[in-house]
Amino acid sequence: MQSKYSSPVKGLLPLFLIINIVVTSLAIVAYSLYSQNQTRSEKIEPSINIADLATRLDLPLVDALTMYGQGKVRQLLDLTSLLNNDFHYTLYRFNSTSQTELVYSSTKPAIASIKLNDHLIDDGVLHHLLMLNDQPIGELIIKQKQSNLLLTMQNSQVVTYLIAIASVIALFIFALMFNAYINNRLRASTGLLTEELQAIAENGNYDSNVSEQLEIGLNVVAQNINLLLQKVQTAMTNNDTAQKELQKLQNSLETEVHNRTLALEQATLKAERASETKTTFLATMSHEIRTPMNGVIGTIDLLRQTELDGAQHRLSTIIRESAFSLLSILDDILDFSKIEAGKLNIDPIPFSVTDTIEEVARVLSSVAKKRELDLELSIAPDIPINLIGDTVRVRQVLYNLCSNAIKFTSTDEKTQGHVKISVEVAHNTADHFTLRFCVTDNGKGMTQAQLREIFNPFIQAENSITREYGGTGLGLSICKSLTELMLGTIHVNSHIGIGSEFTVELPFSTSGKIKYDHKGALNAKHIVVVSNHLERQKVMYRYLSFMGAKITNVYNEQEIEEHQYDPDIIWVVDGIDNMDKINALLRRLLYSLEDNNQQVVVLSKLDEAAINHKNIFYINAAPLCKSNFMLSILVAAGLHQPTKTD
Repeated sequence: MQSKYSSPVKGLLPLFLIINIVVTSLAIVAYSLYSQNQTRSEKIEPSINIADLATRLDLPLVDALTMYGQGKVRQLLDLTSLLNNDFHYTLYRFNSTSQTELVYSSTKPAIASIKLNDHLIDDGVLHHLLMLNDQPIGELIIKQKQSNLLLTMQNSQVVTYLIAIASVIALFIFALMFNAYINNRLRASTGLLTEELQAIAENGNYDSNVSEQLEIGLNVVAQNINLLLQKVQTAMTNNDTAQKELQKLQNSLETEVHNRTLALEQATLKAERASETKTTFLATMSHEIRTPMNGVIGTIDLLRQTELDGAQHRLSTIIRESAFSLLSILDDILDFSKIEAGKLNIDPIPFSVTDTIEEVARVLSSVAKKRELDLELSIAPDIPINLIGDTVRVRQVLYNLCSNAIKFTSTDEKTQGHVKISVEVAHNTADHFTLRFCVTDNGKGMTQAQLREIFNPFIQAENSITREYGGTGLGLSICKSLTELMLGTIHVNSHIGIGSEFTVELPFSTSGKIKYDHKGALNAKHIVVVSNHLERQKVMYRYLSFMGAKITNVYNEQEIEEHQYDPDIIWVVDGIDNMDKINALLRRLLYSLEDNNQQVVVLSKLDEAAINHKNIFYINAAPLCKSNFMLSILVAAGLHQPTKTD
């Protein structure tokens, strides 16, 4: 429980006490200074100056000491004391032996003689020598008595201090009483205000008001609280109204959302049924149309084997090419419908990536040759031959990308068109390999706007492409879908007038222990490579290094002559670009081949040999297939027997 002297306002009582003590102390100090000034003024203005008194008594005392004797001296000094009772007098006589003799003293004990003229102002004492014929005959000592006024002032100061102490005590008691009075009034007002606010908070009745009949300035606080309560009540009323409107709007919105959801579900169901119907129709029609188309193609092939004149042969060729184009479109539509229906499955089996890529390159080599394009092939030799994947879908993706590259690349007077297919190991672990397939061309290229839509179905880079080249615009969309089904990625870089590069990365697992084809088989066999085509030379160097050969590159006749008579070497000569020059070289080497047990592997565009010799092997290197090249080298080295045909 709080004491009646404890204040809800912290520091109120100490503040009263400090103010009272400071005021009382200032009053005492002021009174003391006033009393001291009064005392000093009394000292400064005495009734007679002590020095003047000594001068006036000098001659009478000299006469009294020399003429009348000591009795006269006492009478004179007693008379002086009666006339002015403010001083004490002491008189010494000096005899002939300079000894002092006390003649008179009104104080006990007598003030000692110093035989000098000296005025001790602070002590109120004056030493005055009595001179006769310039000789001291005595010493008069005058001491001023303490003033009665000074004593009265000292007594008054004591009384003042007593009164000050009593005043402090009285003020302390008054402060306690005043503090209790203020606290009682303040506590009563704050208690009433607190109770009313607690009642309002507990009941939530913000529409009521607190009492404004409060003291010590709390009435202003109560008025502001009432204004705040009014604003709170207004805000609560507005909030209730807004909540009702919001609830009404929410109910309406839920109804609307429910209705639209039902409508959307019905529309979605209809769309799914329509899509399923479309997919089923496309799949069925594709199968139904492919069957007679295969019959048409077979019939055309049989017709072409009969005797036809030139015009009939050209017409049959047109029919056959049109049939294959239609069959290709049907295949795209069938694959697209399967992908949309989610019925296209990936069938992983052990396969050779090299064989798959070379098969695509061989199929498209005739198309590239017809369009006068250089078709290049580069397969990393460190790709295992026992990877597991869907060879059909990998072949389909590469075939679409390569056929597009060939389709949109051309050769003119300024530029030799070329298409390159390459595959590298992107990264690998103990049992997984990720391969990066790249199809690069120097064709017309595409803009950034075209690249953004190139993988969308039924989209081609330009509207004129359909008219000029044909196609449905499904090829790249199918490639992207197949790549994603095989957990791979596909992207393209292209620039107008420079060409395009499609990159596909596909993951593969391995079937058992990792196996490589012909790794280290040559065992440091010396191979001399004759080629002026830098890219092809790099590819051959990579293949031969993987096979463990010792490789020497020669570029001119002088370098060739240095190795013409080396025993047991294998020549690899590149005749793809200039076969006439290579034939001349072969005729020069012809006489030294058997004598030095040398073998020659010729890269050419021919399927048959131009020079028949048992030590010369011709391979079709347009494109340069890794498997054919390695087998030819092994045959030349006597490490493999070629297949004989009847």
